[in-house]
Amino acid sequence: MALRREEEKKEGEKTPTTRRGTRAPRFEKPQQDQKRRKTPKPRKIEKSIEQGRTP
Repeated sequence: MALRREEEKKEGEKTPTTRRGTRAPRFEKPQQDQKRRKTPKPRKIEKSIEQGRTP
């Protein structure tokens, strides 16, 4: 089995280890979004005022 895997890598087929490297940068984006969401959106503030809440 091990020999077959090495042959596949030489041919240039994608293996799970190479795919993980391409996925890694995507996990950094949600962290940036969370920082932006700390301040509520203007629409949410307007709705909360209509319902009688104070932001």
